[in-house]
Amino acid sequence: MSPVLLLIIVLAACSGQTANQELSESDSASESANAEANTIPTDEGDTENNGNATAPEDVAEATISACDGLRLFEHELLVGEPVCVPEDPQRVVHIPPASFFYALDFKPVASSFLERETRHLPAAIADWVLTDIEEVDYGAPNLEQLAALDLDLIIHDVSRVEEVTEQLNTIAPTVLFAADYGSPDLLRDRLLFNAEVLGREAEATEPLEVYDQRVTELQTALQESLGDMSAIEVSMLRARDEQTFDLYPRNRPQAAILDTLGFGRPAAIDYDRAELAEQYGTNNFLRISKEQLEFADGDVLIIILAPSSGEGGVPAEEALAESIQNDPLWNALNAFERDNVHFVSYPWLLSDNIIFAHAVLDGLADIFNVEISTPNPLSSS
Repeated sequence: MSPVLLLIIVLAACSGQTANQELSESDSASESANAEANTIPTDEGDTENNGNATAPEDVAEATISACDGLRLFEHELLVGEPVCVPEDPQRVVHIPPASFFYALDFKPVASSFLERETRHLPAAIADWVLTDIEEVDYGAPNLEQLAALDLDLIIHDVSRVEEVTEQLNTIAPTVLFAADYGSPDLLRDRLLFNAEVLGREAEATEPLEVYDQRVTELQTALQESLGDMSAIEVSMLRARDEQTFDLYPRNRPQAAILDTLGFGRPAAIDYDRAELAEQYGTNNFLRISKEQLEFADGDVLIIILAPSSGEGGVPAEEALAESIQNDPLWNALNAFERDNVHFVSYPWLLSDNIIFAHAVLDGLADIFNVEISTPNPLSSS
């Protein structure tokens, strides 16, 4: 059977904005009292803020008792010591995007990137995101805005707010997470983390089961159509601009689905993250220039076209795609010579979100002209 050639270009852009306003001194006393309610005792009898340290095992019972009617939340993605959170939180701010909660049938009262996130969401989910969810900044938060929301719980990426954790805890119990963006299990990790902190573990079961079923069905269909998929070498890279490209190793979230399905890898990028670090000194991606495109060539070449600036939207992405198509260096690659080039969109860059992960499965099925028996449950429009 002739080699199957593929070039997939994914369009994406993402950026954020920040704001950092301090609460007025008149609110300080009540906030300090609220913060004390969210702290837990250490073995020295002191209290530590619930986002700053790991609780010792020998005070676990005291920690649980200190929650005083709340529940103790612990998770491997949690930054800091266990956090006392409500049993059934209702007013929650989730930063970053709100759509991570959609599969759990839970709507936060506030989130970030609302308009930007909806560019590539199905219409019904985009409407859900834009209805009754307040926009908040991603980055140093507007504390006055958050305080006015009467929150039960704050869930935030730790990379932006470590310096204001104490202030956040005066507003509501604050759960800071540090996702491993190089983990092939990031989709599952993020969904289960959110489900557990919200007390909605049961709601996470069916979405994951359906996703796993669709992966299995796609894998079976591809094997029946293509035969030995391990003989088809697939490479994936991101185009940041006309000169800068990132090659993804085997177990990056964006590339992990290809490995799960059973595709092979070109030798130049046939590494997992640890092996990539040993070979090139970096474990997330290998950055190459346009003059090093031979590293990316294979039977299948997937290019995630995501301008680094995050500006310009679809027109900027299309301009970058056109530039690549017209470049002689690109056209010298096998995939171009054999005229098997496919353009797909933004969801491929965000496959840690189950909504976009399903869209990637659908995209692969379309490109290889196979069918997935189980419909996409998150494609309503």
